[in-house]
Amino acid sequence: MDNENFPHPNKQAKSSRHAVMIVLPVLITAIIVGGVYAWQKSILNQTEQSLQTEISTLQKQVHVDWKTYTNNEMGYSIQYPSDWRVDQNDYGQVFISYPKFRAELFQGGGSVEISVENMPFKQWIKDKDPETPYDFDYSEGMGAPKSMMIFNSAQNERIDKTYIVQFDETDKKHLEIIKTFEFID
Repeated sequence: MDNENFPHPNKQAKSSRHAVMIVLPVLITAIIVGGVYAWQKSILNQTEQSLQTEISTLQKQVHVDWKTYTNNEMGYSIQYPSDWRVDQNDYGQVFISYPKFRAELFQGGGSVEISVENMPFKQWIKDKDPETPYDFDYSEGMGAPKSMMIFNSAQNERIDKTYIVQFDETDKKHLEIIKTFEFID
């Protein structure tokens, strides 16, 4: 019989061992790299959650000495510095202002103004100017430029109130104040 036609068991064993010697380290390396990646990603997620919690806590502490104006009837609250004052006119419009003139600001700083209309937003816009609906991002009061934010009180078709918050966008205190506006139950 001719031995050349039959494979040698030693050649097959060497070939299999050679394949195992190549695949096994690659497989072990892949497992280690995957494990390290998963571990680092887990630590990163935990760190991110921890930082978000800390940021939220610090943001609340920034205004620890501030007061809160709450209007239960209209369903909102807003915070303001303790040395500022809140006034309300006969129409329910709220004015949050610093009681002294601030020389660094146009006309002494003005006030954050909040009014609530008992009508849906679309109706309010239509009543304001039927020719140019939805073009209310700027107004002027007593010569001072005012920016305006408008909120709806509901997230369904029965929107019954429109909240108008006016402020001076160049006044850093105004910007801090309007960030605290919240709807309440």
